[in-house]
Amino acid sequence: MAQTPRPLDPSASAQHYFGSELRRLRERAGLSQDALGSRIGFSGDAVSKVEKAERWPHDAAQFAAACDSALDGDGTLARLLPLVTGERSRRGAPPPPRATPPEADGGPLTATPPVPDARALADIVALPSAIPAASMPESEDDQILRLFLDLQARLGGDDLYIPLVRHTARLSTALRTRSSGTRLAALGRLLQMAGWLAVDSNRHPQARTHLTTALYIAHEVDDTALAASALAYMSLQQVYLDDHGKALSLARTAADTAELAVTPLVAAMLGTRLARAHAKLGHHREALAALDDAHTHLGRAGARDEPLWISYVDDVEVTAQAGAVYLDLGLTGQADRTLRSALGLLDRRAPQRTRDRVHYLSRLAKVSLLAGNLDEACFHAEEALRDAETVGSARVRERLGEVGAALAPFAAHPPAREVCARITAATAPQPS
Repeated sequence: MAQTPRPLDPSASAQHYFGSELRRLRERAGLSQDALGSRIGFSGDAVSKVEKAERWPHDAAQFAAACDSALDGDGTLARLLPLVTGERSRRGAPPPPRATPPEADGGPLTATPPVPDARALADIVALPSAIPAASMPESEDDQILRLFLDLQARLGGDDLYIPLVRHTARLSTALRTRSSGTRLAALGRLLQMAGWLAVDSNRHPQARTHLTTALYIAHEVDDTALAASALAYMSLQQVYLDDHGKALSLARTAADTAELAVTPLVAAMLGTRLARAHAKLGHHREALAALDDAHTHLGRAGARDEPLWISYVDDVEVTAQAGAVYLDLGLTGQADRTLRSALGLLDRRAPQRTRDRVHYLSRLAKVSLLAGNLDEACFHAEEALRDAETVGSARVRERLGEVGAALAPFAAHPPAREVCARITAATAPQPS
């Protein structure tokens, strides 16, 4: 019987993240460690040890380039090298192997994996001040966007925001001296990402600035889909800020902006934003109709090329958004089934999206509580807490706080009292 690969924890260190990406690319290519080793001139054992962060190759640049080539990695591993080398240089030695995390048994974890700080994340994008942004190849902009999309799904926006904003500032400065429509469009896409990171880290004034600027650039470069998406992010921000009338107005404006000039995934996303705003206002018929439209557009995906920035939208995302809509509408049974389905899809297809998993579990805990299943609500809250330990997101902490507030009236029940105490500790303001 084949041995189950040891779980990897990409948030443990930069070297662990490199190893997890190597395994992901290798498994996607359908190659064993020995097969990959033979293609790149290394042993299978060497590949295994790099994946588990137990060894770092002597010629790391050659190793990364060879793996990228053999695995069609599009430079993924080469782009991660500055993060690893910077971390190793600061530590003065390779990070020690990290023990396999304990199995999920409902009890607290004994250690919290570190979330990379802003300095380490700045190393990821390899943007030393000595290199002017204008001299970077234009393809680098989308590589940076792809990297931040991936990291935000894994780690949340708290530590990612500053490194991306620094890059957008440098790119904006470069554009003042060397105008380029292509780079201006890329700046719009990156500013939309910065806006979302700001929302996720509760930097709401900054989020409005970034998203408004992205909207302006989208109109300048005639990118209707990006303009509609920036408006849709503004709508979601207002949902989080409990200004549901403004959220609906922005979602409608986004839909009107898009008309028929957007791709299926963009249209699916716009449908979910409209559904969320309607649901918050108790508009059952309109919310469910918008959800139907979102699912219809999702079913048409694949017929056209999609923008990179919409790659987070898939059946997992749309299913989870439907679960949130049902929860807001008080449709407990549908919310329960849909959120469980979203979690199943996530675990099978995108287990690295830890931040999303915390959101889905938190909503499922609320649903269980509404259905009168207190022990089940506590169980899902515990699951969410375990996953949240690797995520740096103010929005995630808020979501957990909402679960804690919902469980607080049941503090006479020992499991509820215990999980409330843990949520309080996990969501307490961090010392500056």
